[in-house]
Amino acid sequence: MSNPSFIAFEEFLRSERRASEKTIVAYGTELRRWQSFLEAEYEVAPKDAERAHAKRLIVWRSKQGISNRSINRTL
Repeated sequence: MSNPSFIAFEEFLRSERRASEKTIVAYGTELRRWQSFLEAEYEVAPKDAERAHAKRLIVWRSKQGISNRSINRTL
C-alpha cells in the first residue's frame, strides 16, 4: 500500500484496533480496489472522491454479485 492515507489506516488498525493481519489485509485489498475503481472509471484519486463515486462503486460491485457485507467493508 503506497497511499499515505492507506498506510496510516493500516497502522491505526494494527495499533489502536489491534486487528488481525487477515483483517488488515482484507481492508487493504478493499482500499486498493476502491483506488483502482476511482482511477479507472473517473481518473480521481481517493482523496478527491465524492459521495457519488461511492454510490457508483456500490452499484458496480452489486452487478458483480458481491454480497452487501463485502460491499460494506469496502465503504
